[in-house]
Amino acid sequence: MLNLISRKRGIVGVDIGARCVKVAQLAARSGQLQLQRAIILDRQAAKTDTVGEPFCLTDLQDLLRACEVFSGRDVAAVLSMAACEVKSEKVEPNLPSRQLMSRAREMARRDSCLPTPLQQDFWTSNTGPNQRALHVLSTSRQTTTTLMKSHRAAGWTCVALDGLPTALSRAARLGGYAEETPVVAIDWGWSRVTLCIVFRGESLFVRSFHRGALGTIVNSICKDLRLRRQEARELLTTVGVAASGERTSASRTASAVARCSRAAFGELELEVARTLDFVQARHRDIAPQQIVLFGGGATISGVTHWFTTTFDRPCEVWNYPHIAGGNVDSPPCTPLLGPAIALSALAWERS
Repeated sequence: MLNLISRKRGIVGVDIGARCVKVAQLAARSGQLQLQRAIILDRQAAKTDTVGEPFCLTDLQDLLRACEVFSGRDVAAVLSMAACEVKSEKVEPNLPSRQLMSRAREMARRDSCLPTPLQQDFWTSNTGPNQRALHVLSTSRQTTTTLMKSHRAAGWTCVALDGLPTALSRAARLGGYAEETPVVAIDWGWSRVTLCIVFRGESLFVRSFHRGALGTIVNSICKDLRLRRQEARELLTTVGVAASGERTSASRTASAVARCSRAAFGELELEVARTLDFVQARHRDIAPQQIVLFGGGATISGVTHWFTTTFDRPCEVWNYPHIAGGNVDSPPCTPLLGPAIALSALAWERS
């Protein structure tokens, strides 16, 4: 239970993606954590060539300086999965914390493609009767150092770094999901798709892949239809996607979007189906019955119908129910803000 009395405002949550920087801050009002302020900053709009490079120092300084409307100078940042590796393996149910820490360091180093030295964090989850899994999220120390410097140069103090899997778990709980049964939270980002099975605020299974990422779909439309990225994004938001086997709209535009994006959607379908089949076969007790979408892909028109029809599970776009009036865009694009909102809520967990 969050303590809503000890603080009035949350720390500023910052989610640095390959395409956008999402910033959000909650405030405690009337017994609720309300979204007080939020900004979504397009990295390309900042005249940078670093789209896809999550931790360019100059880029982040310029963007974070645009966030003067937020209260306080303490921030919590989530690490982009483009700069991280995640690994999981079974462990003994009663393994002591010291041995878990040693095992986590060993797992992080094993077959890592990240620049050394590494930094890692870990958590455990119960995946069935007498079954325990150790999950390790690692990144390069250079990445975390650059991130801290960029915040400090912009006048912020980074008080916490988090991983996307744990941020998604918190966001799912804040949105009222995964309290009774596990759900699969899918962050459909520009450069990667991150799939987490979450239950009661914990990540039980994590997989991240690049096939079918939003950027692949947008770039395919740009190339085939000779459009700018913003124009391609607008087409996906307005025209959207049809479920497999269904006829698209009779318009030429809808048919062209479907043709251009078919291969990328096919890759996404293959990867998600492969993951869900694996969980059903190996971890039946945590098999999810619902899909919750986050990220830029969640803004594609018709996407919930596509997921529901394709994977035979109900699908919803994540939405934060408590919005304060006045300082937040109306309506706010909350599927992109989920991790940043969850980070802001850390203020009450820490108090």
